[in-house]
Formats: sequence, structure tokens, C-alpha cells
Amino acid sequence: ALPIYTDGTWEDEGQSRGDNQRAEVELYLNMGRTIDFFKDNFGFVWKNGEDPVMATAHVGTNFNNAYFSPWQGGFFFGDGSGTADGFDYLVKGLDVAAHEFSHGMIDLYMPLTYSGESGALNEHIADFFGAVVDGDDWEMGDNITVGDNPALRNMKDPTRGRGDLLTPGMKYSAWSKLKSKHNLKARIYPDRVSKKIKCGFWQDNGGVHLNSSIMNKFSYLAATGEEIMTQAIGRELLSNIYFKMLKEKILSSKASFEDFKAGLLAAAELVLQSDSRREALLNTLNRAFERVEVQ
Repeated sequence: ALPIYTDGTWEDEGQSRGDNQRAEVELYLNMGRTIDFFKDNFGFVWKNGEDPVMATAHVGTNFNNAYFSPWQGGFFFGDGSGTADGFDYLVKGLDVAAHEFSHGMIDLYMPLTYSGESGALNEHIADFFGAVVDGDDWEMGDNITVGDNPALRNMKDPTRGRGDLLTPGMKYSAWSKLKSKHNLKARIYPDRVSKKIKCGFWQDNGGVHLNSSIMNKFSYLAATGEEIMTQAIGRELLSNIYFKMLKEKILSSKASFEDFKAGLLAAAELVLQSDSRREALLNTLNRAFERVEVQ
């Protein structure tokens, strides 16, 4: 889906964001890295190689988003507005490319309804694999922000140290006022079930992005063992457990956070059955779930 240029330069920044050929190069490189990662580590090939991966840059005009669409048959990346209240070219982010590709993989293996908790799980799994493919940190979208704006989401600390501002039972309308009321550089997200944001369906599809951070915190805790004083599972092994869960189609389309816990633990039993650290690592998973208050 990349446009064909005949000048052979691939570095023309053009007269507008939509003309910048470098965006197409970034898209080609980051989607290529993502595709190679999933093939090399999990043996996953998009649609078993029967269809190409269709990825498109320059979607919309100054569009501050990227998305996967099974109906349109591909992955779509906006150019961002380049302003402080938006993003730079979204194709610049390896974690962004991996996040969107993961949405496609979820849709092929284990479609999760895009609303409420099942939608938050969909977003979380995509964030988790985005962090695994990128590998540098636990931040999402940290290299597509403009100026000194922080990353879009921080999996290590979703609340960015301001968890006191998120009260139990907080509604979307109150959450949306936090940024301006407290002069926050970036929005803060819940890191446990008791601080889950209550959203109507038309408010972030029932909180699919907002409440995905609860499970994002879980995966950080499980992978690192930090804060829960247990043996770290590591990104690689934890990603194998996640992929096992997807490939075995363990979760139903409307899975809850509790269903996710049961499903991930079942996948972990399969992956860790011959691992000498099995009991210690299962304990890590359970402690991480306990910390984010998933029963």
C-alpha cells in the first residue's frame, strides 16, 4: 500500500505533512521490524502468507491516530498534527506499529469485542506486544510526542505518580477534567480495579484505552517482579504466555478482567509445565494480579 515514487530519493519532506516521503520509509521499516519479530519469535505469519500486510501512511490530514481495520483490510497511520496538543508522524513509533499489528493478530486469533473490559483487554494486549517489540521501555508512543510532552501511556506507572487524583467510582466526565484542572502534561490512567474509570459506551467505547492501563500495570509487574518482590518472568517468557493464550483462543469475545486472569494462568500452566521455576513464576503472576486487584 506504499505509493510508488520515481525520484529515488525517499527523503523529500514535501510542502505539507502529507507529502513527506520519510513517513513512508519509517512505515516500511517499522512494520517490517514488527512482522519479522512475530515471525522470528512466534512463527506468526500474517494470514499464513496468503495475503500481504497492507499498511498505509498519510491517512487523513494531520490525523493524530493510527488504527487497524479488518473491514478495510489493513493498518492505517496518520501524519499527526505536529503540534503540542497532537503527535508527530505516527509511523515513527516502532511500538505504535507493533501495537496496531497486534490488534490485527488479536482479530485473527481471538477477537475481543471492542467495548468495556473486553475492549480494554484488546488494547492492553496490543500495548503489551508493542512494548515487547520495542523493548526499550514500558512507555507507549514516547517517540511520537511533540516537544517535551511525555509518552501517551506509561505501563510502569499509569497514574504518573498522581494516583491520588483517581477516586473509586470516578466517572469519565470527572476524569476528563483532570488534565486542565491540575495542569497535567499528560492524562493519568488507573492502575487497579478499584480506580477503574466508569464510562458510557460513547466515552472511549466504554473505557477501552483508559482502563487498559490496569492490565498494563499487571504486565509490567509480572515481567519485572518489581514492587511485588517476586521472581521476574521477563518480557520474552511473558510474551510467550500471552501468545499461547491467543493461539489457543482461550478467551471468549466478551472476556472480563477475571476471565483474562483465568485464561493467562491456564496458558502459563502450558508454557511453564517443564520449567523448573514454574511455581515461582506462577506465584509472580498471581501476585501481580493481586496488586492490580483482579480476583
